[in-house]
Amino acid sequence: MNKTTLHWSYLNFKDVPMDLYLYEDLEEVYLKENFITTIPKWLLNVTTLKFIHLAGNNLNAIPEEMYLLENLEFLDVSNNQLRELPKTIGYMDRLQRLNVSGNELTELPAVFQNFALRFLLQIGKQFRASCLKFNMATYYTYPSRSLVDEMHQIAKELTAPAHGILITDDAPSQLDKQMEMFGLECCEGMRIAYRSMLFSTKDTLKEYVSGVAVHPEVLDQTTPNGCALHCQLRRKDILVGVTVDKGLVPLLCTYGEYTTQGLDELAGRCEMYKDCGCDYTMWRAQYNVSEFTPSYLAILENANTLAKFAAISQSKRMLPVIEVDIIPEEDSDLERLEKVTETVLVSVYKALFDHHVSLEATMLKVPALRPGPKCEKRNSPGQISRTTLRLLRHAVPLSVAGIILHVDGKTQDKSLCQLNALANDPSPKPWPLTFCIDSLMQASLIMTWAGQDKNVEKTQEDLLKLFHAFSQASQGSYIPGSMKSLVDQCYCKKALKNLKLTPPPLPNDCMKYYEICRLPTALAMASKTDKNIESSTPASAVDELSEPTAEVKVEDPSTSIAEAEVKEEEQSSTPVEDSGANEASPNDSAQKSES
Repeated sequence: MNKTTLHWSYLNFKDVPMDLYLYEDLEEVYLKENFITTIPKWLLNVTTLKFIHLAGNNLNAIPEEMYLLENLEFLDVSNNQLRELPKTIGYMDRLQRLNVSGNELTELPAVFQNFALRFLLQIGKQFRASCLKFNMATYYTYPSRSLVDEMHQIAKELTAPAHGILITDDAPSQLDKQMEMFGLECCEGMRIAYRSMLFSTKDTLKEYVSGVAVHPEVLDQTTPNGCALHCQLRRKDILVGVTVDKGLVPLLCTYGEYTTQGLDELAGRCEMYKDCGCDYTMWRAQYNVSEFTPSYLAILENANTLAKFAAISQSKRMLPVIEVDIIPEEDSDLERLEKVTETVLVSVYKALFDHHVSLEATMLKVPALRPGPKCEKRNSPGQISRTTLRLLRHAVPLSVAGIILHVDGKTQDKSLCQLNALANDPSPKPWPLTFCIDSLMQASLIMTWAGQDKNVEKTQEDLLKLFHAFSQASQGSYIPGSMKSLVDQCYCKKALKNLKLTPPPLPNDCMKYYEICRLPTALAMASKTDKNIESSTPASAVDELSEPTAEVKVEDPSTSIAEAEVKEEEQSSTPVEDSGANEASPNDSAQKSES
């Protein structure tokens, strides 16, 4: 098995595992925050190593034979118990960075003075003043253990078994467009009413929901009774999160790619959200997968932006949820999506390490892989689940606190079947996995609610049924076909896919919302005409009208109107003849009445 990177941090190892020697072409190994006391001699035979991370252990010495690692470029032995360094480290030709801060060093070997300009040397505060002649990197520290434990506990509550996360972080403009599709009024009052209906669901909601992600607008909104909207969730012991990014902006010199804005004044906003009772933050980065995308610039830019967001969020005691949204375009198949997503995730976690973000205090939100809309090859839920889990095992470190899977099957039943297949997959799942329900899955709730108070209880019952079905699917006990919403039956996939954009006109075989809730125009006009005839016609005439008549051919209304206008024009253009010539005989009038 070929592996280039191993993430074995925070696993309470007392010695370097011998299994490391079995991996071929191993270039990078993470063994931070363990209880390792010595570096074994056999490790020096793994000459392919380029990066070694041993920070936060109990090392008291570095072997003299360290120079045998001829390809070593980075060595991190900070926060150990080292009292001296071997002279042979100064002769390692390819070593570019050495971090020995947080140890008990009192002096450096003299040979380091000849090689100081060749690599960066990081040392502790108490030793920095006497070593200004070295080309040092800036001193830094990691988040405290109490802060990491606090955020790790939040992640543990979010990933409770058989629980999911409700995503209601749509921007006001997006939620207005969604309501407009269903014929509802677009205003702030309607948004407050809809969110209040969701948040005020019975206390049994906490049996299925562990957290709710909201838009910052929600934190300033109140119910007609004067109660803050998000406080309804806090009373049910449901964690509240907030989306802190400010949307996508085009990335210069790229082929239709985007980056996320919102880092300005993020620290102040996170502090304010924490005071309002929020426990975690979310930031979305979008990657479009096509023949030429994503580019290296887009991958690097979004990775650094996500890392900066996570570092700022952790500094304000809020759990960062990193949302990597992979959007397939055109004919992208499952194999290409797997490779692109793996490259993106590796870049993201590399940036997180560079920004000294504690992975124990982070969560990842990622979609289950799905082929592009024009891909001719179709994959079963079992193939998609195996590919998704294999990808996550290759790219996501084990120390990550949890993963939120976004399963988008276009319909509720297909999404549930896909989540059920992921839960039943026998492959290892080393992190806690949970699910989320976004605005696309809530389309049936808006249709049931229809902006009327009399439908509130029915909509809340549907919400509980929806979460109950997803809870069963997360445990692998969902029965396919048992959960089909009104949207699954009446709406086409294309309309649901473009909810965040201007919706295209629906095809003729697809019902619209107002056609479901009221009679078609022709039937409504016919019923009104029948009522008028019954009220204005005597009983004898009604008996005559009730006799069987010949079938009437129904024509297109627009065609009949156009023909009527043509006939009126012909009649107006016909010259008026002698009244005697226009008089009709009794036989002619009888024939007309029969026709």
